[in-house]
Amino acid sequence: MGAELTDPHDPIGVAKPQGWFWWLGGRASRREYWVYVGLLILLSLVLRYAPPIVGLVFNMVLIFVQIRRLHDFGRSGWWAAAAMLASLVPAAPLVFLAGEGVAILVGTAIALVLIVLIGALRGDVGDNRFGPPPLFTVRRVFTGR
Repeated sequence: MGAELTDPHDPIGVAKPQGWFWWLGGRASRREYWVYVGLLILLSLVLRYAPPIVGLVFNMVLIFVQIRRLHDFGRSGWWAAAAMLASLVPAAPLVFLAGEGVAILVGTAIALVLIVLIGALRGDVGDNRFGPPPLFTVRRVFTGR
């Protein structure tokens, strides 16, 4: 039992989610992040007439990979939720002030800027509280390990 708390990078166990959220632990490199974003864009183009639930699933996958990407530069995964809200907060009043089309355009532009920004920032060179720098492998892309 005491052996689990010996990781010097994660003394209280926050970087190693268990159960359903095992994939959220660790870090994602820029390359891994852009592989996911590219796959999501490609799949969204192929499945553009799919039911709306598919879009929700794609957003969840994007949030999950953003959490791991944010871990790469030492930020908590809660910043991914803040990024999602950052596109909704200014868009909500715009629905009433300028119309739905403008609100969607502004919200989408903010979301795209944040997606690019999260993918462009350089990760920590050395170890941080979420572990060592990630290596890029196909296995890691699909399993997170």
